[in-house]
Amino acid sequence: MRSSGGAMAFTVKELGMIPVSVSAPETYESMSRGTIDGAIFPAQSAFDYGLTELIKSGTVKKHFAGVVLTYSISKAAWNKLDAETQKILLDVGKKISTTSCVGFDEAEKKAIVRMEEQGMKPIRFDDAGNKVVDEAFEKSSQYWAKALDERGKPGSETLAAMRKAVSAVK
Repeated sequence: MRSSGGAMAFTVKELGMIPVSVSAPETYESMSRGTIDGAIFPAQSAFDYGLTELIKSGTVKKHFAGVVLTYSISKAAWNKLDAETQKILLDVGKKISTTSCVGFDEAEKKAIVRMEEQGMKPIRFDDAGNKVVDEAFEKSSQYWAKALDERGKPGSETLAAMRKAVSAVK
């Protein structure tokens, strides 16, 4: 199963599959040749990379993959900005992040509908399947946090903060 590595590879392994590191542009060729059996990709990216020609089924209602965008500035550059400019950047960044997430979610739903219209069989997990996947996600989250903690980075703290932020917008 093609994964993007890191925590996703650990999740794939927890689910009993063999994670294979293949770049997104190489996924179509790898799948068409049988080098990989499947890929963890956002539905909209499956269209972008031509994978909809190859896939016969896919999971829906379970977020295995997504898009990560970052708007970054070095600490040194940030510290040179006046407080008003910092506030503007933080406010605009929050607004863009929120609207981007809503936009990506809507685009993902539309992509899944398009895939189903093209004949892809949607796989919706039952309660037992959801439990297995959720447990794998939890194990990979803990693994990720622990690996960072062991490197002197705030992995567990970051995971807790992320979960708190996500629950605040649900």
